[in-house]
Amino acid sequence: MLNRSVSDVKTANPLSKFGRNLARVRSARGMTQEELAERADIHARYLQKLEAGAGHPSLIVLCRLKRALGCEWDDLLSRVDT
Repeated sequence: MLNRSVSDVKTANPLSKFGRNLARVRSARGMTQEELAERADIHARYLQKLEAGAGHPSLIVLCRLKRALGCEWDDLLSRVDT
């Protein structure tokens, strides 16, 4: 196994990258997690997990988040696969 730290693995994780993108876009729109969760019709705790990189969003949830944020796919998914 490669000699990588836990922080290296976390930053390389696509779910962590998605979570950071999601939090960045939400913050840029001036929304709280509770506001976004309500607009996207998901539970606030689930949104917290997504932003922490610990949740696995379905395509339906991704579409709800995109619509609620009024953003482009690239805003949420940029650099997720790198």
